[in-house]
Amino acid sequence: MARVTYLQTNFTAGELSPRMYGRGDVSRYASGVKSMFNCYPVVQGGAIRRPCTRYMGEVEDSANITRLIPFVYSEEISYVLEFGDQVMRVWTVDGQVEVTGTPYQITTPYTSAQLADLDFTQNGATMVLFHPDVAPYRLDRFADDSWTIGAISFVRQPFDEVGFAAATTGTLSLATVGTGRTLTAGAATFLAADVGRRVQAGAGMATITGYTSTTVVTVSITQAFASTSLTSGNWSVLDTPMATCTPSAATPVGATINLTLSAAGWRNTDDIGKLVRINSGLCLITGFTSTTVVSATILTVLSSTAAAIADSWSLNGNAWSATRGYPRTGTFYEQRLICASTEADPMAVWGSRSGIPFDFTIGTADDDAFKFTLSSDQMSPIQYVSAMRALLALTYGGEYTIQGGIEKPVTPTNVQVRQRTNHGTALIRPVRIGREELFVQRGGVKVMALSYSVSNDDYVSENLTTLANHITESGVVDMCWQQDPDRLLWVALGDGTLATLTLERNQEVIGWARHELDGGVVESLASIPGASEDVVFAVVARTINGAAVRYVEKFDPALFVDCAITGTSGPGAATWTGLDHLEGETVRVNADGVDYGPATVTGGEVVLTRTANTVQIGLAVAGEIELLDPEMQTGFGQTSGNNMRTSEVTIRLLETSQCKVNGQELPFRKFGSELLDQAMPSFTGVKRVENLGWDKGSSELTVTYQAPMAWHVLSITRKLTVND
Repeated sequence: MARVTYLQTNFTAGELSPRMYGRGDVSRYASGVKSMFNCYPVVQGGAIRRPCTRYMGEVEDSANITRLIPFVYSEEISYVLEFGDQVMRVWTVDGQVEVTGTPYQITTPYTSAQLADLDFTQNGATMVLFHPDVAPYRLDRFADDSWTIGAISFVRQPFDEVGFAAATTGTLSLATVGTGRTLTAGAATFLAADVGRRVQAGAGMATITGYTSTTVVTVSITQAFASTSLTSGNWSVLDTPMATCTPSAATPVGATINLTLSAAGWRNTDDIGKLVRINSGLCLITGFTSTTVVSATILTVLSSTAAAIADSWSLNGNAWSATRGYPRTGTFYEQRLICASTEADPMAVWGSRSGIPFDFTIGTADDDAFKFTLSSDQMSPIQYVSAMRALLALTYGGEYTIQGGIEKPVTPTNVQVRQRTNHGTALIRPVRIGREELFVQRGGVKVMALSYSVSNDDYVSENLTTLANHITESGVVDMCWQQDPDRLLWVALGDGTLATLTLERNQEVIGWARHELDGGVVESLASIPGASEDVVFAVVARTINGAAVRYVEKFDPALFVDCAITGTSGPGAATWTGLDHLEGETVRVNADGVDYGPATVTGGEVVLTRTANTVQIGLAVAGEIELLDPEMQTGFGQTSGNNMRTSEVTIRLLETSQCKVNGQELPFRKFGSELLDQAMPSFTGVKRVENLGWDKGSSELTVTYQAPMAWHVLSITRKLTVND
């Protein structure tokens, strides 16, 4: 028989996966636990109950999915923006922004179904919003109750050889690969200079090899079409007319000139407003004279008036449109607005002119706009771009960096694109933490940390869920980062619950914990800076009195119940109102620092059997730490597998008012000097529990809280008797 003392000085490894229960040889086993529920490890080592939520208000329409987006204007001014179905409302840390008692709101173009794919980036008082089906919008803040939103008026949108979408049907003689196929359009579509241009419909691709009439051409099919029938608007003629183009003048900027083709190739409705890049210059088509002559305005002077042969000049249209799609994501980087990934060009990255974020005039000068396409052996759409040490492009197939040469910025002629890791990214917005980018791996369950490694001289990705893989197995829905008062990554999960990751690299702290909001489903998260700490908001879907509702709730470390209200009364009161949002629910009450117990909300109020000066009223919260079996060397070898008797448990607490060990309540009151209706004293120090019994191969120990009062565990010491 051996007597040993097993000291767990910290819980910084958090809750470990069941796959780790036999790994007593791993260093983090000694600082991990079997269960950490409704509490989390702090960087200093202890475990503290999670902050509870304050009821802020109901969303604009509880029937619709709602998303929260942070808007940080300055150190003192920040907001949480509530996006609902084509509506936006504004919240501050103190509550909802109202105008004459009515919530302030503006109309947006985004439906509830589109909110999950909404991305954003911010520069000062302007936020740019991205969605693959909506043109980029800008949101401008002028005051708490003064915001505007509208489609961006670009100086110049990105342009490319986009061709044109045929506004009529098409019929192929055969859909298979081969030459001599005939393509017949339902209306006048083709011109002589189209010979040599490509035709695309879905995965099908062909090259026009002969011109018969405006409705009939001969094509060579290089990639089979799905059908011989091409529906209107779903097939396109790509590239630039295959004819020589001659400008009538080369200078000055602003001059009107003629552009003349050697064969019919200009189209009246399609080509006006398009750009022609010719002889190192750029022209904007402003008028149509005939299929061979258009008028244009010089935007950039041409090098000469020499005739430009086919393939030496280009006809360019908007790269972003309703048919080609709009950028999915964007960020500000090196004084440029970076946009990326459209339906037609999912691996493309566009950068604005330097210092002019809404001008995408592409050129070769260092301050001109640019376009790059990621190179990969498979289609790997860009999910997000983010600005770090380099510009990051997180794609479905891997993680890339985009940067200039050594100590140089990215320019149209100076760019290095490299794939760094190949984990792939899910459509969950990443979170920036210091020098790391946290993203969800494409499977939706692993949280990865991408950072630059000095020792490897490369970017590396670490799986932060390796030792707690069970925590996120239902899938990640949303994430946000809270830097103060504790360094926490908040994660909304697919089953409606929450998880937190305490992350502090300098102290080697990586600790996961699980949380639940009394059955409430957490759908969206956002964090903004408050006066002294970051404040986390959540959209929580609940069923209250039989009705489905969605509430905006704010995590508050001063609260001990969820979806709570607080109240004060100088003379004291027994009836407390303001609880319509919890009608019919059984709530828990902290009255003057004492656990009053449960009460039922009727008519939006609760009635206590005694008066109280201060109350917290909300949904009950209980939490626990369940310790792992001790693993250490004894005279019988390892403790694992032997009979163990826990003779004494010493638990060190900090400012704690209620705690149980294996269901046994720890005493905190000193009867005779205290009244039961007075606040429970806050205790800091050591409490002991004895004779917890024998067990075969384990030593079960659970530390819990149930009352709405403070709870903070610093360390736990077990005195064990081990018998073979």
